[in-house]
Amino acid sequence: MNRFYFLIILIILFSACKPKVTETQIPNYKAMQLALSSGVILVEYPTQLQSRQVIEIRPRVEGVLERVLINEGARVKKGELLFQINPDVYQQQVYSGQANLNAAEAKLANAEYEVQKVRPLVEKDIVSEYELKSALMNLKAAQAGVEQARAALEQAKINLSYTQITAPISGSASAINIREGALVQVMSQSPLTTISADGDMFAYFSISEKLLNPNERPAYVPKAQLRLANGAIYSEFGELDIASGIVNPTTGTVLLKAVFPNPKRELTTGSSGTLIIPFEVPAAIFVPKSATYQLLDKTMVVTVNSQNVTQSQPITIAGSSGDNYVISEGLAPGDVIVLEGVSKLRDGKKINPVF
Repeated sequence: MNRFYFLIILIILFSACKPKVTETQIPNYKAMQLALSSGVILVEYPTQLQSRQVIEIRPRVEGVLERVLINEGARVKKGELLFQINPDVYQQQVYSGQANLNAAEAKLANAEYEVQKVRPLVEKDIVSEYELKSALMNLKAAQAGVEQARAALEQAKINLSYTQITAPISGSASAINIREGALVQVMSQSPLTTISADGDMFAYFSISEKLLNPNERPAYVPKAQLRLANGAIYSEFGELDIASGIVNPTTGTVLLKAVFPNPKRELTTGSSGTLIIPFEVPAAIFVPKSATYQLLDKTMVVTVNSQNVTQSQPITIAGSSGDNYVISEGLAPGDVIVLEGVSKLRDGKKINPVF
């Protein structure tokens, strides 16, 4: 029995010496409670540049392309000869038209002489009045024949002039889609080349009709900046203007444009970029960019409820302001969000928010 009591005492002593199991501590996380604030936000819109005029150069007559007188990408001046189509066929049409006009004028002279011959004979009752009427009708027909022949000659001359294709504006030419010796056709789908005019460049973008009344121009219109495809910021500022007063019924957007000066011809038609437009907002929710993370195509934050339990929340970004995003949907004043470690923080975790 003494041995039995001795074992019990050892068990009690061993249990007393075991370390106590502490409860899991609730981790601290930096957090903030959201409120409405005022500020300036930068809203970005993808855009594609286009000059004031972009003209496709197409042939007006068919024929073999005899000469190409410009290089691809070259600058051209208004009236400069670009392409020469073989003119032989059209030159012959001019010769033929001139000959037809000469014949029609001779026929007209003969009809006039006939009227002059018959008129006094009718007055003297030598021939009937019918002869005079017939001569006058022949005269009108001859006059119409001359006009018709003259019009055909003018058309032949115009067609001949079309064999020389000149630049309608000054600007920069694009790629040349045909080579010397090829047959050019009026109904060809591709233009010979395209000329982008010198001068201002237009950057088009769309904005929701909820943000803009297309029938009213605001008192203050901000300047726009342009971020080029290589990431550089263009040196000139753009003036905002409405490109269309009609709302697109499919997308619910209004087409706008920013007009950028292009004195050094650094901008080219077809280039892509991003417009950066500052807007003053009197009351909006600002969230630090570092408090967000990406989940597929969504931007997320981690909110904390009244029981200090975490929950992921998708948000809609209206723009940026320095190191902050401006939120249009997903959050409300009074909400609490976590500021650190959000990408690794799972939903349903209890935390101790430190404001």
